[in-house]
Amino acid sequence: MPLINLIQDQRLAAKKKEGQARTCFLAFACISVVSVFGFGFLFLESEAVAREVSDLKKKTARTEPIVRQIKANDMSLRNLTPRLTTLEDATTATQRWNRILDHLARNTPRDVYLTNIRCTASDPTKPVQLNLTGVCPSQDSAADFLIRLQTSADLTNATLKMTQEKMVDTQRAIEFEISADLSGTEEKKPLAEKEKSA
Repeated sequence: MPLINLIQDQRLAAKKKEGQARTCFLAFACISVVSVFGFGFLFLESEAVAREVSDLKKKTARTEPIVRQIKANDMSLRNLTPRLTTLEDATTATQRWNRILDHLARNTPRDVYLTNIRCTASDPTKPVQLNLTGVCPSQDSAADFLIRLQTSADLTNATLKMTQEKMVDTQRAIEFEISADLSGTEEKKPLAEKEKSA
């Protein structure tokens, strides 16, 4: 029976297995090292994110009273806006009447006497109408008064509505009525209504 030398084959097979074992061990070691670095990186990132979240929570807690105060101020502003608008409108109207009455005091001729001042506002989209009734000795005085009214910036469309003779204390006089519009007293039409009318 012939003898076969298997030692060489066994050695080669053992070396091959040893090489494979080394390669597997090196691959395992590399994967382990990469995994450790990966887990370390992920741990550090999660710690950084956790710190950032903690800082943001602290900032949110610090700013929460300010946010509540802003909300309270917004509510107060919403509640006070109608009052403020009313007050501003009243101030504007008062200033307008001060200017009109001052204009009348300075520009009414000496021989013209006003007997009635009346305002009417039938349509909110049209300006308030001012009606002045008075007496004067002549038509010229009424015309002079009308011309002086037309110089007021607060009055527009000043027109003489009527004149008639009248007896005042046994003397003949001219009774007149002048109407004018108060500029800026009409309500502005909403945009939708303007577009519909166009």
